Order: sequence, then structure tokens, then C-alpha cells
Amino acid sequence: MGSPPIPDRGVAPRGRSPASASRIPGRSPPRPHPGIRPAVAPSTVPFSPPKRRTGGSLKGKDRAWGPPDHSTDDDDDDADDDKAPARVDSDFPPQVKPTYRHVLGTGNGGAANPLRVIAHIDIDAAYAAMEMARLSIPADAPMAVQQWNGLIAVNYPARAYGISRHESPAEALKKCPHLRLVHCQTYKNGETEPGYWDDPKPETHKISLDMYRKESRKILAVFSEFCPVVEKASIDESFLDLTLPVRALLLERYPALSSPPPGSPTLTLDDPLPAPAALGITRDSIPWAELCNLVPFAGQKQDKIRRLDAAGAPVPSSSSSSSSPVKPARPLSGDVDDGTDADDDPPPSWSDVALSLGATLVRDVRAAVRARLGYTCSAGIATNKMLAKLTSAWKKPNAQTVLRHGAVPAFLRPMGFQKIRNLGGKLGNAVKETYEAETVGDLLRFSLPELKAKLGDASGTWLWEIVRGLDYTEVDTKTQVKSMISSKNFRPSIGTYGEVMHWLNILATELHLRLLDARAESPGLWPKTITFTHRSPSFVIRSHQAPFPFTSSLSISYILRAADKLLRAALAPLRDDSPVGPYSNMMLSFSGLERLEEGQRGIEGFFAAQQARANAAAATARGAGASAPRRTKRPRAPTYTCPRCARVLVAPDAVVARGEDEAVREALEREKAEHADWHVARDLAETERKENGWSLGGSTKPSPATGAGAKAKTGTSSSSSMSKKKETKGASVPSKRGKKEKKEEGTLNGFFRRAS
Repeated sequence: MGSPPIPDRGVAPRGRSPASASRIPGRSPPRPHPGIRPAVAPSTVPFSPPKRRTGGSLKGKDRAWGPPDHSTDDDDDDADDDKAPARVDSDFPPQVKPTYRHVLGTGNGGAANPLRVIAHIDIDAAYAAMEMARLSIPADAPMAVQQWNGLIAVNYPARAYGISRHESPAEALKKCPHLRLVHCQTYKNGETEPGYWDDPKPETHKISLDMYRKESRKILAVFSEFCPVVEKASIDESFLDLTLPVRALLLERYPALSSPPPGSPTLTLDDPLPAPAALGITRDSIPWAELCNLVPFAGQKQDKIRRLDAAGAPVPSSSSSSSSPVKPARPLSGDVDDGTDADDDPPPSWSDVALSLGATLVRDVRAAVRARLGYTCSAGIATNKMLAKLTSAWKKPNAQTVLRHGAVPAFLRPMGFQKIRNLGGKLGNAVKETYEAETVGDLLRFSLPELKAKLGDASGTWLWEIVRGLDYTEVDTKTQVKSMISSKNFRPSIGTYGEVMHWLNILATELHLRLLDARAESPGLWPKTITFTHRSPSFVIRSHQAPFPFTSSLSISYILRAADKLLRAALAPLRDDSPVGPYSNMMLSFSGLERLEEGQRGIEGFFAAQQARANAAAATARGAGASAPRRTKRPRAPTYTCPRCARVLVAPDAVVARGEDEAVREALEREKAEHADWHVARDLAETERKENGWSLGGSTKPSPATGAGAKAKTGTSSSSSMSKKKETKGASVPSKRGKKEKKEEGTLNGFFRRAS
């Protein structure tokens, strides 16, 4: 969606009011929401939402935010102020009145629905909580999860001693001698599943998060019982779009909203809803204190951080604040007690009512997770994903907080803007250096054209919106896994084939377990591609990938064979002591995971059935041959026809003669693997030929290329023959092949010659 032209601020356009012409330079004027074009408001900043990748439509935005009343009648304004005294901040968009369409229309009303309710739920100290539940550790016992020589999760009782993540276990034990340390699961070579091994080391083991992933799936299942739209943001975080469940509760509690009133002049869904006060809803009607913490309109009370010394005694606040690694909450617009602001709040809006109903649902969700799984959660409830995520961290642990529309300015202004999602990386650093800004309030001083001028249209527009609390991204119910990755860093680097295969086996073990778990939840799920990636100590990264054929008997060895083929395709013949690499990182991954159709899965079954019939025929032949072995023909062995070259592969005669079906199948699999390797080598040779203008030989007609190939076309037969020998010598053709294989190789030479 493109942006309309930005008006020139140097010369007042026609129709600009004197008030708008005298605004402070560099300050963005108040703007209507997109889609609203007042008759006399050409100086308002145009708006273009960023392109969203989550699907859906933003067309509902025009209905949700407008059209507001643009009347300039002073008497009307005074009357409105008397009815609902509200704090007005010109840097933030005004609250828009919802219409009957937002409670009676189809769908959820779009991402800009003024009655939208989004919750962000975060499991408190997730990894630590999951280990505490597994080991039945008391809730008040200090505990931390260890990964090698660092801490990756610290529960709240341990944080009271000043322990934080990424500390070493030795440092943490100095602060709290009775701290319980639990090392997370690891994989080790030769084991099919991760475990809690004694004294795991990074030189021999690989970290596993499988237990946490399984618990995360259980938590998501609970969320889905209460809310139809759930997005998994990480192992311990999820977004819930509660708009539709809240709408149902709204209509149930306030039946008057089921249709426009009979006295309405238009009787359409676009009529605004009556004020909540008209239905008897007042400040006291919503039990905020029972439901949640409430971000106040005027400011935030600064929490007192409670700290304990190694003996468990409270640390004085003066020393606590200076030595604590956890910074206290920063006040917003002054230290305000939680209750002092209540009497000054404007009357509740329909958005506030919707958020309160959302808080009721989230309270039930958190209670269910606690009762069934034993985990406590912290939640934020707001009108979009960005605000909900920031709000969930406002009060922790085991709490939920609501951010109303009117409290957004006081909540965002003093906040460090790099706390906002997607502003903590390169873009955030660029913004900080470019605009010398630290907080959201610092960025509010810059107009949309100023942001676009240095950040570009897309990033500038997105930043202008996000610091004003505008986020139009949908809650995306992407539950199916698209890729799986198993990775391992090496310090020091590894450099032999034996070491590489040791770690490939561990990586294959992890992928095997994860794919089995995914297929248990989504039968038919299968990856299209397997990729082997390695990184050198100088950060040169190379990847090799190949299709991953379906098999009904998935095993670690099946994945390992595929990985080994990728490794051998890129390297010379290997032994255990062959030099490889060196590698500072190895990664094995699946990509393109999709549910296979029954017909696709049946292909493998077809070959299996064909092989079974062949084995049965062979067994019958062996039985008949017991009485007359000299007269019986050799039993028909199972075969395989290569789909690329139509070559028929059979097991060696010596293996078939033994009559052992399992040995025959294994021998045929080896033949298939060797033949597949041959195709890989031919493909590499073909790639090299195309890059260098070579020919694979076997023809007196060279490829139409420049240089020697072009000269050979007009030269004598002897020169053509010499050129052919030289080119054949330069091509990479696998050696040590039998007569039968060489015959097939000649056929393939003809194929490559025709293709060129």
C-alpha cells in the first residue's frame, strides 16, 4: 500500500488553517487514521502501513478508525470535555469510537479494530520452571538451569540473591551457596535420545531443548482450548487474539449492542455504539483490582527491588540498587501510586470494557496452565501485539497487566525504544546513532519525512508508527513446522572425517527425534530437502543439499546416510583419518516440511510391495529347487530401476545365491546408494564442464563453445580426436568401474552430449 505524496511544509498549502501553519517545525502534526481524508486537513501526515507477511487484510482499518467527527465547533468540544475529561497527547492517535459493525460484522474486524484484544503470555522462568516440575523442587527454592559453564535460566527465588543469566555456576554459588543447579539435556554419540548425563562436556555432547519443546506444546494445547487464534512466538511465549471470544462476551453481557436502536437515524452497522455510560457502565463497574494490574494514565510507581545476601538476609535498598544487576523500573511521568490516578481516569470506553473481558479470559487461561502443568505465567493485554508484549513484562512473576488506550503515551514516552521488538538489532543501533535518541519520547520529536529521509520509506514509516503504539501485524496461527535445524559449534575446530561423522551421527539423532515428534502431531509431515552446512574458522560457510526421499522406516542411520552422501559429494574418497575441514560449526537441517498426500506416500509402498512379491517368488523358487536344484533357474531377485537413467540395479549374484532376503535387500540398498553417488559425481562433472566449456567426450561433435571447442568444429578429424582426448582427461569421471557400469556410462555420455 503506497503512501500519498507528503505535503511541502515550507509553504502552507491551500486550505491550511492558521493554527496548523504555526506549528513547531520538526513536530509531526496530529493525523487522522489512514483512509480518513477530512475536507480541510491537508497538512496532516499521510500514513502508509508496512507490508505485512502474516496474511489478512487491513481494509477494516478504514472502518475501525473513522470517520471521526471533524467539527470545529467550540461548544461541542467543551461539552465533550465535560462528559469525558481525557488527557490528549498530540503525538499519539486519538481513540476512535467503535460502530455496530465491530460487534456484529463477520471476522474479527481487521488489525485496526478499536475493540481488538491481544494477549501476550510468557511462562515465568520457563526452563527453570519445567525442570522444577520434573524434579518436584519446591517453588521457593533457588534454582538455575546450567548449559556448560553458563546459566540459561534463573528462577525468581534465585534472582532475589542477585543471580542473573549468563553468569558462571561458580559466581552464582558465591551469591547463593544452596543454589540448586540442573544441567539441561544433552545428546551423546550412540544414544537415540537426549538424557541428563553425568558431567556432560561440550567436546563430546550436544545441547538438547527437546524436553522444553514438548512442554511448550502442552502449554499451547491449553491456550487453544480457550482461544481459537494462538501464535507461538517462542518456546515460552505466545500471542492470543481474543477479539472474537471477547465480542461474544460483550454481546452476552450487553444485549443492547445486538442491533442499532430503533430511534437511530440511519439504522446501519456503521452507526457508532452508544457510550458505555448510557448502558450504566462506570469506573466502578469494572473490577480492575480483581482482574489485573493496570498501567496508570499519569505515571508508573517505581517498584522496590528486594535483594538477599548469601545468608538470605535482606540487603539495604541503598546497597541493593548499586550492586544489583537488575535495574529498577524507570518511572514514567513521575512516581505515582497505583491508586492515586484512578479518580482522574476518564469514564471507561468500549475498548476498556473489551480489555477487561480479555483480562477475565486470560485469568482463566493462566489458572488452567497452573492447575494442569504447574507453571505460572505473566501476561499483557492490550490492543496490538507490540503493546501486549511490552505490557506483559511490566509486572512479574505470576501476574497480568492491562494497558488501556489512554495510558499508552505515559507508558511509551520514557521507555528505551530498543526494548521494542525489531529495534534491538542493527536497525535500532542505526536509529540511535542517526537521531541521537534513547527513548521513545526522543523519537517522537521527528516527523515522518525526517525518518523516511534517512531510513527509507519502509523503515521510516514503520518506525513512525511503532513509537506511537501502532502495530497492525496479525496474530499468525502458524503451527506447522517448516524447517528443523540441528547445529553444533566447535572450539577448537574439528578436522578429520572420523570427527565429522561422530558429530553428524549426533545431529542426525536430534533431527530423527524431532521429525518423529512432528509426525506424531501431524501425520504425513515430511521434509523435501536435507542440507549439510559447515563453517570454517575464517567464517567461510558452504552448504550442500539434496532431496530427502520418503521412507516408511525412518531411522537415524537413514538420515546419517543422506548426510554422509552430501559430505562425500563435496570431498575426495574418505577414511576415518582423512583430513576434513577444519570446521568450526556443522549444521544438519530439514527444509520444506509439508504433509505428503496419500498418493505420494504410496509410491514408496508400491516399490516395497513389488519387492515383497519378488522375494515371495524367490522363496517359492528356492522351495521348488530343493528336489531338483540343477533344473531350477536362479530365483528372481528384487530390482530397482533408476528414475534418471533407467538403469536396472540388482544385488550381486553371490548374495542372491545365499537366499537370505534381508541380506539381498541390504545389498540392493548399497547398490542404490553407490549408484546415487555416481549420479552426484556426474552432476558435479557436468557443472564443472559448463563452467569451463569442457565436453564429457564420446563424440566427434564438440559443444558449440568458444575457444578450442569452436576451433575443433572446423578442424580435421585428427585435431578433433586430440581435442576429445584432452577434454575427456580434464573431466572428473569416477574411476574403478566395471565393464557393465562403463557401458552404462557411455550411454549417459550420449545423454550429456545431447543435452549440451
